[in-house]
This record gives sequence, C-alpha cells and structure tokens, in this order.
Amino acid sequence: MKSLMERKVADGVALVRQLISETLDPSFDFEAACNLLSLLSRVSRDELHLESMDHDVGVLAARFAVSRTTCEMLVRASGADATLGAVIREAYAGICSEAEDAVSKSLNKQPGAAVRLLLTSAERSLNGKLMDLARHTIERHAQAIDDVEPLRQRVQALHQRYRSYGTQVMLEDAEHRH
Repeated sequence: MKSLMERKVADGVALVRQLISETLDPSFDFEAACNLLSLLSRVSRDELHLESMDHDVGVLAARFAVSRTTCEMLVRASGADATLGAVIREAYAGICSEAEDAVSKSLNKQPGAAVRLLLTSAERSLNGKLMDLARHTIERHAQAIDDVEPLRQRVQALHQRYRSYGTQVMLEDAEHRH
C-alpha cells in the first residue's frame, strides 16, 4: 500500500500533467505559461523531474516566445533552472529560424511558399509571430500568391482562434498606451 506521501506526490504529478495538457488550449495565455514554468521549475528543483518536461517546456516556449523579450520573460519565469532556460531559448531560436527561412523565400520571389511555410509552422507551434508574418506576407504579396484565399482563410482562422484571447504578449509603443 502506498504511503500518504507517495499518494500526495502522485496526485501532484497528475495535477501538473493536467496543467501541461492545457498549454495548447486557445484560452491558455502568456501569464498562464509563465505560472506553469514557475511551477515546473519548482517541481524540478524538488527532484520530481517529469520525463517529458523538456519536451513540454519546448512546446510551451515555441508557442509563447514571440520576441526576445517574451523569450527572456519565459526564461525568468523558469527561475534559476538552466536546463529549462536552455530549452526555452532553443525553441525561440527555432521559431526565429523558421521566420528567417520564410522571409528568404519571400525575398526570392516565392511569397506563396513563404506563407505556406509560416502557416505550417504556426499551426504546429501556435506561435503568434509566425501567424503575424504569414498574415503580413499575404497582405503585401497577395497578387503574387496562387490560391491566396484559402491561405488567407487559414491564417485568419488560426489568428482568430489563438490570438483573440490575448494568448500572446502585445507590446505597444508609448504613443498607443491608454
């Protein structure tokens, strides 16, 4: 029979896994991501390292690391856990690399390929930066993109579902603050 402490640990792990399972929900926002990272760093510090933690943190970071600022905010939320910080920075670097690949395609007069790449990456990661780049590429190069309307609809649906709940940090310049 399990001891009371073993049951409490098992219950705690189950609750953490429940929270992790919510990270792809449209209503899961940046603040929730920071809170979850803080919790995961504490769990890890207390030597309850979940076998999927690096993967789960990578998925979370791929979604919410939309800029250097948000990346560093996520790293800070993970506390002093260097392993989690490295996972977050690696996920952000991957997002930047995907964005750079798409921009290169656009500069090489392949805006349709750029949008398709961005959409595929955004649908996988739910990253707002990639969604915005896809939308802006369509706006700028619509005449040069074959079958632009289905792409525009995919971008709009993705943006509406995952960006309408404030799931990303929106940094404003000083003149637009209220």
